[in-house]
Amino acid sequence: MSSAVAQSQKKVLVVDDDPTVVRLIEQLLQHNGYTPVTASLYTEAVEALDRERPDLVLLDLSMPHVNGGALLEFIRQAGYDLPVIVVSGYLDGDVAEGLSQYDVSSFIWKPFNILDLTEAIVRAIGVAGDTPEAPDSEAPVVSPSLTPGMMGPGLED
Repeated sequence: MSSAVAQSQKKVLVVDDDPTVVRLIEQLLQHNGYTPVTASLYTEAVEALDRERPDLVLLDLSMPHVNGGALLEFIRQAGYDLPVIVVSGYLDGDVAEGLSQYDVSSFIWKPFNILDLTEAIVRAIGVAGDTPEAPDSEAPVVSPSLTPGMMGPGLED
């Protein structure tokens, strides 16, 4: 892969403490041409935000030590201007309403449908490899190995 292509790939920071969910989302992102960056703890996510400068954050709310809501608050207070998609099994109307003050791009409930997550990512940052000046209207690619549908049992928060 040329360095120009590598530099144009959009980075997505996946913040989730469930390794199975992280692997599934990593695979989905890679198959669709995005560069996944992962963090399972608040501190790792903060470091990755600074080091990797992602284009998007996929954020779980139920995390050890510090919850995802606190990380979302940090992201906004620190001045990071990037879309955040909350992906969690612990969403209800009150939680979603409380987090909406932090300009959340989308809320995806776990277990999630792979196509729904892919569509939310494309809505937030476009198709991988697009430049902001030249969006591509092609549909996202979902690999047959990533069967569209719900995550299996045991993959919930």
